[in-house]
Amino acid sequence: MKLYDAAQLKARDIFTTKKQGITSFELMTKASKALSKEIIKLVPNQDMPIHIFCGNGNNGGDGMLIAKQLRNEFMNVTVYECAVSSEDSIDYGLAEQEAKSVSNIHFVPLKKEKDFPVSLKGIIVDALLGSGINRPLEGQVKEIVDKINQLGATVISIDLPSGMPVDNLVLGSCIKATITLTVEDMKSSFFYEENNGYLGDVLEVPIGLSKYFEAETNLHYITEPLIGSLFAPREKFSHKGNYGHTLLVCGSKGMAGAAVLSTAAALRSGVGLVTVCVDESIDLILQSSQPEAMTINDLTTTDISKFASIGFGCGLGQSDEAKAKVDWLLSKAVSPLILDADALNIIASEKWLDRVPKKSILTPHPKEYDRLFGNHSGHFERCQSQIENAKTYNIYIILKSAHTSISIPEGHLYFNTTGNPGMAKGGSGDILTGYLSGLVAMLGEQTNAALAAVFLHGQAGDKAKAKWGERAMKSGDLIDCFRD
Repeated sequence: MKLYDAAQLKARDIFTTKKQGITSFELMTKASKALSKEIIKLVPNQDMPIHIFCGNGNNGGDGMLIAKQLRNEFMNVTVYECAVSSEDSIDYGLAEQEAKSVSNIHFVPLKKEKDFPVSLKGIIVDALLGSGINRPLEGQVKEIVDKINQLGATVISIDLPSGMPVDNLVLGSCIKATITLTVEDMKSSFFYEENNGYLGDVLEVPIGLSKYFEAETNLHYITEPLIGSLFAPREKFSHKGNYGHTLLVCGSKGMAGAAVLSTAAALRSGVGLVTVCVDESIDLILQSSQPEAMTINDLTTTDISKFASIGFGCGLGQSDEAKAKVDWLLSKAVSPLILDADALNIIASEKWLDRVPKKSILTPHPKEYDRLFGNHSGHFERCQSQIENAKTYNIYIILKSAHTSISIPEGHLYFNTTGNPGMAKGGSGDILTGYLSGLVAMLGEQTNAALAAVFLHGQAGDKAKAKWGERAMKSGDLIDCFRD
């Protein structure tokens, strides 16, 4: 799915009204009904007080119509009117009239500090500011946001927390939501680590925006329908040679587990053949634990041209012998390489980044990324440089985080939407590398393989969490949770 900026989101609303032959206020009404249904599901009982803070723009208009919808369901609603700009939007004015036509909604104008409630019981609905914010909050709206945060109440934000831009970092004050009900689609700002503390749980609420709207953007997020479309049914008369052959170069004495996990994941990918280059000291461990895989012990005497992909680095160590393997493989300029862990650290320490074959896939975590490309102030800055580095070096970069991002040479960036903190354990990256290597060999190209590997790896993590829990699950549990 595409991630649009604020101007594009506004253009999509206008496109929808024209395409569907409705007014912008009628679209606002559709949105408020969909949002109200979600809020009703989240309210534990009908007597729970609902406090709706409305700005005087279109987000506040949503809040006014939500107040009407909730009151029509006999809920206990109070609306706090906050002038966040010098003029009311036209649709806000219409929404305010409709809300005030309903009996038993209590309206509280917030004009001075003393007007703000000292305490609130119940649930707060944040409809102060929408997607148009592009600068730090100031004045009265900043004071209101800060006071709401001080209450420590459950807060449901409409579209995005007030104070958060659509496609950038929060600068200054911002609502700390418990739940964010985002209209139709995600926003790119939701995927940056620095903004995580403001979002709470994010739920997408479809409101019927036109599916025919198109605008150019290089930012995307991965969805299950996209991944499902990447895999064709296997032919009845196919054989192992039809599904690729991957080579994994991994493991070392004391790090046999990395090789075992990576190999097991590759075998789950659907690839036809898996060969693993390991040190003789751990060959028996690998052969006995993963009998479906073949092993070799000397990389330099192997014809690597027969492999459709090569995954390199998991548990390799940084010995002179490991460095020699990296040097040899880079000199062969074989592509695609999937480079992880110690292979990346060796490339960084030896300053061999320019030697990496074009179209290779690098899978760093943040510290490995900074070793390769220089220090960054945070996640947002890394994601921006990730786009440029993928273009500059003509490579794919999988930057591992809570929302792992994949940059491709064409300048696009994709955020993942699966996975959980239970995956933050040793071995998870080895599994991703093995699984990715298998998919590259099987699919015969890098972009779709990278998107599918990251999404399905996270999905396996979610299944493992459901079975064992975030704390108790271990990385090896993911392997048995890979499914078609």
